[in-house]
Amino acid sequence: MSQNDPNKRSTMLTVFLVAILGVFILGFMILITGGFFLYVTLVVGVIALMGWAHYLVWGKLLTERTAGEREEHQLLERMREQELDKKRPH
Repeated sequence: MSQNDPNKRSTMLTVFLVAILGVFILGFMILITGGFFLYVTLVVGVIALMGWAHYLVWGKLLTERTAGEREEHQLLERMREQELDKKRPH
């Protein structure tokens, strides 16, 4: 894909416009609430950051712990497919 791909450009434009709109809405909400919404936004941001970090830690741990089970499952699936291929008339 080239850097001037229309799909990539339109996606980037959409993301950029939504981000700008979000900043304006956030600023407007902070202005009309006298700054209270800033604290609400910060609390939500901290909770989201903690959730993201928790997901990264547990996701990595569980991926490593279940690697053997996934490999075993894939091997069994391949064996079943080979058995079915043998039973099918050609």
